[in-house]
Amino acid sequence: MNIISTHIRSLVLFSTLITLAACGGGSGGGLANPPPPVGSGWQQGVFLDESTFALRCATPGNSINIFANDCRAVQDVQGTVLDENNFLRSWSNRTYLWYDEIVDRDPGLYNDPLEYFGLLKTTAPSPTGAPKDKFHFTQDSQAHCQLAQGGVSAGYGATWSIIAASPPRQIIIAYTEPNTPATANGLLRGAEILEVDGVAVVDGDAGALNAGLFPSGLGESHTFTVLDPESAVPRSVTMISQAITLAMVQNTQVIITPTGDVGYMTFNLHRAPAEQELIDAINTLQGVDDLVLDIRYNRGGFLVIASQMAYMIAGPAQTAGRVFETTQFNDKHPATDPITGQPIEPYPFIDETLEVIQIGQTTSGKPYGWYAQENCGTTYSTIQFRGVNEVNYGDYTDGFTPSVVDDGEANVLGCQVADDLSQQLGNPDENRLEVALAFQAGQGCIAPVGTAPGDAAAKPGMGFNATDGDIYRSFFDSNRILGRP
Repeated sequence: MNIISTHIRSLVLFSTLITLAACGGGSGGGLANPPPPVGSGWQQGVFLDESTFALRCATPGNSINIFANDCRAVQDVQGTVLDENNFLRSWSNRTYLWYDEIVDRDPGLYNDPLEYFGLLKTTAPSPTGAPKDKFHFTQDSQAHCQLAQGGVSAGYGATWSIIAASPPRQIIIAYTEPNTPATANGLLRGAEILEVDGVAVVDGDAGALNAGLFPSGLGESHTFTVLDPESAVPRSVTMISQAITLAMVQNTQVIITPTGDVGYMTFNLHRAPAEQELIDAINTLQGVDDLVLDIRYNRGGFLVIASQMAYMIAGPAQTAGRVFETTQFNDKHPATDPITGQPIEPYPFIDETLEVIQIGQTTSGKPYGWYAQENCGTTYSTIQFRGVNEVNYGDYTDGFTPSVVDDGEANVLGCQVADDLSQQLGNPDENRLEVALAFQAGQGCIAPVGTAPGDAAAKPGMGFNATDGDIYRSFFDSNRILGRP
């Protein structure tokens, strides 16, 4: 079917693997690894096609089709760890975007494919000194399939904002999912977590805190001491982890202003179920003059959803004949997609099932993507392409930054504003939305109430300064993903 679209006069974007850290730390010695397999046949710089080793598993019987709706089993055969390592080595050499920056190591020296895979990437830095490759990871194939096909994960329905990961720590709820243990217990954005199972967040044992905050499975019961917004008295909440269905689009509303009707929505995830949620939200916002698209907590996901979202906002007249994105693989594959074998074609604005202002801080930076690759029960994700826009720009590995000028590259016209955990998302008094509405009204980048030097005003319930915390994002959700035909 065709996706309904609306042309928006202007668009405002809101922008911004975390676990808690203990004091000190270090590593000690241990038992030596068992001797490596003999006769690996490794020759540096010589690679057989990965199909030679595919689905030859040290422990057969775990492979599944991660692209099937039922995640059905795939026939594999008895193999060895060396076969699995050789598969990863050849596959990485053929498809990794920076294959020529991988140190070619003898696969026979490693007894764990996950350890070997961890070495099959570049160690080069980005322009700011951060790792150029921040998205190299593995995942159990069954878990990957479940995430890819839907929006279900284990937890409580609360997303934590880690203001400080090391003592003295601070953890605030960034937002909650509807119909979850979090909302059933009345938890809201801005609630501070003081204790987890009796362990103080500020300086307690990191292992115990992580176990409670990030349950490893369903049915786990953990008790939290929380301080609600606008409250001076902590309370105790017990939550049992369950399968959480994520609401990828939330808080859709129309804000009436003297300078026009402004649509607002939070868009948190580019997974498959987001398609219908986005269509419903755009239908609700038909007729608005401007749109605030709040993606400060967006975790990434499928490129097709991003293209559909762009079409819904811009409309057919502005997207007709235009390129949404073009994928660029390594120099071995200048014209052909190495995974599908199809010619590389510009990715269009998708219409089936403007001026941009950025309010917030520098974004995470996700110009790279991959096709997930399953082998022997593990799904491997390695950067295989970069995405460039219609003017061939895609080098924003360190993110986009709101700036006083738009240079057509990483600096985007906008206002730098810290997150405001004292107010609910969609509240016009929340710092970023306050600035966005002021910008829409022609006032430029104002200082939010209570944040300007010497400003004695304060917002009700502001118990802590507006700040940006770290939000846990799985590696699965921290990249752009292409599906296979």
